[in-house]
Amino acid sequence: MSTTIETTIARDARSLLSTAEFEGVVATVSSNNPDISSTDAAGVTLEALKFVAAAAQSPGSMRPSRTVDEGWHCLILQAHPN
Repeated sequence: MSTTIETTIARDARSLLSTAEFEGVVATVSSNNPDISSTDAAGVTLEALKFVAAAAQSPGSMRPSRTVDEGWHCLILQAHPN
């Protein structure tokens, strides 16, 4: 995949959440995984958003990696707080 296409996908996926929502998910990823940096937590969150965007185009045929699954789980927690 070219850098231009990757940049477009990342930008489009990132637009799924407001800045406050994104930061909330990053905080949840960080809290659940204290051994990773905030930069890595933001990366996990972005990859989870990319997964959600891609899965919406191909329902039922995709599975996230273990790392992306962690981000996806945190997205769910942020969307449905206790």
